[in-house]
Order: sequence, then structure tokens, then C-alpha cells
Amino acid sequence: MPEDSANNVAGNQNKKSFLNPLLILVFVLLILIVAGALIYFVRNQNTNTQKQVQSIEKEKIRLGWGALTGVYPKNSSPPTTDDTNVNDAVFEALTKVRGSTVVPSLATKWTNPSSTVWRFEIRKGVKFQTGQTLTADDVKYSFDQVLATVDDDNPWPSANSVSTIKAVTVVDPNTVEIETTDPDPILLNRITDVFIISKSQVTADGLDKASGTGPFKVSSYEIDKKAVLVRNDTYWGTKPKVKEADFTAYQSDQEMLDAIKKGDIDYAKVSLANISVPANYSVEKHDQPRVEMLFFNYAAKTLNGKPNPLLNKNVRLAVKDALDNNKLIKEASVSATAANQFLTRTIVGYNSSITDSVYSVSKSKTLLTDAGVANLNFSIYTTGEREPTANAISKQLALAGITAKVVVLETFGDVVKKLISGEAPAFVAGPSATDGGEYIGSIFKTDADQNILSYSNATVDKKVEEANASFSPKERRALLESLSQTIVDDVPVVPLYADSANYIIRKDFSFQVNSLVDFILESVSGKSP
Repeated sequence: MPEDSANNVAGNQNKKSFLNPLLILVFVLLILIVAGALIYFVRNQNTNTQKQVQSIEKEKIRLGWGALTGVYPKNSSPPTTDDTNVNDAVFEALTKVRGSTVVPSLATKWTNPSSTVWRFEIRKGVKFQTGQTLTADDVKYSFDQVLATVDDDNPWPSANSVSTIKAVTVVDPNTVEIETTDPDPILLNRITDVFIISKSQVTADGLDKASGTGPFKVSSYEIDKKAVLVRNDTYWGTKPKVKEADFTAYQSDQEMLDAIKKGDIDYAKVSLANISVPANYSVEKHDQPRVEMLFFNYAAKTLNGKPNPLLNKNVRLAVKDALDNNKLIKEASVSATAANQFLTRTIVGYNSSITDSVYSVSKSKTLLTDAGVANLNFSIYTTGEREPTANAISKQLALAGITAKVVVLETFGDVVKKLISGEAPAFVAGPSATDGGEYIGSIFKTDADQNILSYSNATVDKKVEEANASFSPKERRALLESLSQTIVDDVPVVPLYADSANYIIRKDFSFQVNSLVDFILESVSGKSP
């Protein structure tokens, strides 16, 4: 073979050996590109499908309910959470809580011309379910009706929410101003249940037929028995996915749970421990904005004929160290989550840096010995509802040599009388919280009306006043978290547990709650089980 031909053959062979890997690489790249495209397509299809199955329209949801006392403003005062959740679907306020934030509702925005004035712009084009157009006059009328009943024997359900309001003024057809007696940075939170009603409609038809602007309207309502809400198809906002909501009132959580097991209802909220539900239902556990606590009564200056040792911080710490909250929950057989402070984590003022107390009987005994207190003996006052918790506390304290007798009274009002007289040295209670500043200011501030433990701390008083004068959310949050730490360190109370509720719902439904654990009916939609 000529040399040139030999070189050509060798060159062709080299080209083939070079092209083969190159072709393979190109082929592999093409496969990867196609595969990537397919994965992207499938993922997007799955995402779209997931979105679709989470938002299926449903004809009806059947709800088990604890209280059906009436349509606003004819429902109970103060209102139950259940009542508020129903009325919140029919009526709307200037603001509402969604997630953990106060957001616009019938007001589109607000400003503060001064520290005691809030100016609200009213949403335009909103119609009441009976056809009237919402105006600033309706807003003023609604607030004025509530304010006029504050001191009545039968106040409107939202009377407590207007406690800081001095006057409401119409600026123009789409603007109102609310003046408060003092700076009130949490007014937006307070007024979420001051529902706006139509002045002309109520004047003509009466309060029994008050019309709202909400996503649902009342079809029928039988107090303490049944209520039916139907979708308001003229609603100004996003229309609900459920066309009808049927509520049935039950006398107890156990009755509701039984109804779930029979398939009679699609949803129920029960505060029972260790529940089981059918396979086609799911359970979500949410801590309620309420912490059960052992309170020490500072009005009890003496105990067993001697100066009250519980007024000594180290003695209170000894009581705290002798309690194991997780064991207490089991012994009291309650649905709950152990707490290390008096606010739950969704409430402004909750301090995530506060650590859990360490259960230690030996430390408790040492603290008592160092305080010169032998054979600590005191009574814990409570009502029948919290008797199991009080008994569990007494049982645990006995292990540290502390005797705590449980005294059960018929009503909490009876307990309060014993507190005021100084006869009750300690008591068990669980006030609800919607905001840390309001909670601390009403319970732990020296001159607060609800300071039934007669607690007084100058540092707390000063910080409460600073927080209540701050319109900066960041600054106010920092002040409240500092307040929480101050109070926990001083031990006027021993936080025990946050009450929890089990939200049971059929698996072909989804729902949402806000930071106050309110059930939001308009959020309900169908989904693939």
C-alpha cells in the first residue's frame, strides 16, 4: 500500500476513534436534556395537579360546633370563640387576623395622624348582603351602637373591644377616624370583632335581621341547635370553595367525637386527650392561646397564722422546681403542651429565649431549707373544671415534702372572693391571650382591673407603659419579650401547659386557622383525600 494511502487509512481510523466518543457524548447530552425537560414537565404537572386538588369546590361541609348562641349582635356577651368564628364568616370588621398578622378587611389602609387617632380608608364598592353599599356612616353607626351598650347589663358582644375608644368621626364618605382615650397600638387587634352592619337596613328591619358583608350569609339559625350558612355569591372578595356550611351544636366534646366516628359530621374541634378517629379523617393539634398556671396570691399576707412564705421568691421557685409539666399533663389527662411562660408562641410577647425549668425535687428541698421554710403547707383554690390539674400539682408537690390541699369552689367568682380577702394563697387559672401587651397590662400591672393576684412590680409597670405607647411593632415586640422574661424570673405564676385542641376533619377537606387558632370558614376547600 502506498505511503499516502496508508496515512489516509490511519487518519480515518483516528477520526473514527475520535468521533465515536464525541457522538456518544452528544447522544448522552441529548438524553439528559430530554430527561430534564420531561422531569420539569412532570413536576409542573404534579404541582398544578396538587394546586387543583387542594382547591376543589364542595357543595357542603357539616361541622360539629360547641356553641350557637345567636347571630351578631344577638349572640352571647362576651362571645364564645365558636360564636365569633361563625359570625366572622357572615360579617366583617375593619381589620381581621390572618396567619399571625392583622390585615385589611373593610378598611384598605390606616394611618395615625396623632398618637390617639387612627384614620381608616373604607373599601369602596362593598355591598351588604341585602344590597346596600357600605359607607363611612355604616362604620360609625356600628361602632356607636357598641359604645352605647358598654355600661348596659346586656352589652353587645364586642363591647370589650371598644374599651379604649373615645369617639368615631366620619371624615368623608370613605374615611373615618377613631379617637382613643390614650395611645393604643393594638387597636387594630381589638376591633377585629366589631362587625360592621348597615345603618339603613338595621333601622328598617331591626337588629334581629342585621346584614353583613361577609363571604357567607345566614340561611337558617336555630339557637343552641343548628345553623346553615350559604355562600354569598355577590361577595366583594375571593369566593369560598364551599357552597354551604351546616353547623350542629353538641353538648360535649365526646358527643362530637362520637359523631365523627359515625360519619355524621365532617369537622370537629375537641380538647380530649388520646383520641382516635376513622381512617378517612385527619387530626391537627393546635395550642390554644391560653396557658394554665398556678398563681400565687400576693394579697395573702399570712399563711397558717404566720407571714406567708410564698411571698418569698425562692419559696415560689421551690414550688416551680417541684413540678414536672409533662408528667402533670399525663396525670391530669388533658390535651396540652408543656409551657415555660404565660404566652403561647403565636402571641406577640412570647420570648423564645426563655428556657424550660428543670424539674428537681432535691433543688426544691434545698431552696426551702435555705429559705428557712420547713413543712410548707398551703391550699390551692380552683373550680371543678381544673380540679384534675390541681390534684396533679398537689401530688407532685408532695414528693418534695410540700403539702398542697386542693379546695374546689363552684364558680371562679367564688375563687376571686377568696383571693380578694387574702384567704386563698394560690389558685389555678388559664386566662386567654390575644396580645402580650394587653395580657400583661391587664393581669400583671399593679393597677390593672384583672390583677386578681395583687401582683406589683415597678419594672413591669414601667415596661407596660412603654409598650403601650409604642407604635413601632419591632420596638414593642422587644419590650414585650423583655417583660415576659422579667415576669418569669420573678415567679408570680408557674406556667404549666398550653391547652391544646384536636382539629378533626375529613381528608377530602382542607382548612386554615389564624394565630389565635380561630377556624376560618372561608378557607375551607375540597381536596383529594
